[in-house]
Amino acid sequence: MSADIIANHYEAVEQAGVRFKKLYDYQVQMETMIRQMYEQLRNDGWQGTAAQAFFVEMTDVVFPTLQRLQNTLLVSSELTKQINQIFRQAEEAAAKCITFDSGSIGGMLADAGLAAGHGLAGVSIGAALFDDTSKPDLRKTIFNDDYMNRLVGLKMQGMDVPELNKAMETIINDKASEADVQAALVKIAKLRDVPLEKIQADHKRFVELRKRATEKGDVDQLDQDRHPDFLGSTTSLRFGKVLGDVFGIDPVFGSLLSPTGGLVGYGNIAIDAKERPVGYHGIMHDAGGYLLKHHEMGPGYDYLGLEGRNPTHPLTGQESGIRYWNQKLAYGFIDGDGINLNNPVQKLAEYAVIDAVDHRLGQIVDVHEGLKTVKNAANDGWNAAKDAANDGWHATKDAASDRWNAASKSAKDIFSFLF
Repeated sequence: MSADIIANHYEAVEQAGVRFKKLYDYQVQMETMIRQMYEQLRNDGWQGTAAQAFFVEMTDVVFPTLQRLQNTLLVSSELTKQINQIFRQAEEAAAKCITFDSGSIGGMLADAGLAAGHGLAGVSIGAALFDDTSKPDLRKTIFNDDYMNRLVGLKMQGMDVPELNKAMETIINDKASEADVQAALVKIAKLRDVPLEKIQADHKRFVELRKRATEKGDVDQLDQDRHPDFLGSTTSLRFGKVLGDVFGIDPVFGSLLSPTGGLVGYGNIAIDAKERPVGYHGIMHDAGGYLLKHHEMGPGYDYLGLEGRNPTHPLTGQESGIRYWNQKLAYGFIDGDGINLNNPVQKLAEYAVIDAVDHRLGQIVDVHEGLKTVKNAANDGWNAAKDAANDGWHATKDAASDRWNAASKSAKDIFSFLF
């Protein structure tokens, strides 16, 4: 008798996971409102037998029930991702058999954890989502156009909050006491609006991952004197979300796995490019490199798979990645100054000249002359704006040529796309 044919509707399962996550978010908001009213009643001095009974029931019954519901919804959301991943792994394992490779059957069984004589004992479905040893195909889940589209403009609870920055610095401070670390975890849970139990579990997972990463080599540590506000910033948490989605941990701990992740340039001699195309490139480029070098998973620095060079070398993936993000954000992009870059002339004028600092990649110097020229001429029509931008841009380019040549040589033509 043939086996039943099972079809997994990936999009439907993913949508169910999204709904579970939204319900979780609603429940967290509701609990926050209830707790505020609860605290108001306690602080306003409501007393008596009825008050005591009410407070006891809220503490012992209602709040724990809400926490269990939230945990159930959160686990359900993650479980839907796990279901899709299991099916993808099964499909890939089945595809190996079709190659007629003599070792394909054994490889499939090994991938499924079914070593000879062990039956199903080695299979742990519950841990599959967070077990990076399964080496999932991250191009299907992370390093793809759909995922990177959703990264653009992403906002998260706690971004750019100074208290979160301090708490994250405490977590990676080797001199911090256990009490300080636990207090920092409480602060992170509050600022991220995530249950403390999950933050504590994610921290435990983070410690394990960091230990495993250092066994493969040193991870760049953040110079907090040079970058005092970077941890917990928008760029930091977006980078953390990428690693967090891979390992199933909060973006805070994803960011702390590689504290310099998202900075554009060499190590700590770099900048936070924020909403610029090169800023988004820096996030994905650093994430790809970290995952391959320290966990032997993912595409490496060549995260788009277009260059075919050594994926562990940081210069690999720069040209294709920067071009990709430049094209993605060329239209409809609003920069930090509120300039609407809806047409190519404004995009051209917005480009920057890279300056060299100590023969390393340094600060981005905005070319304001070209931009102002275009803005002043825009009311006279497209042709007038185009001509004015062309004149302004070439004048600026000529004036900056010496600085550009030095920077270009230092950065090994990483940003040659600008001209």
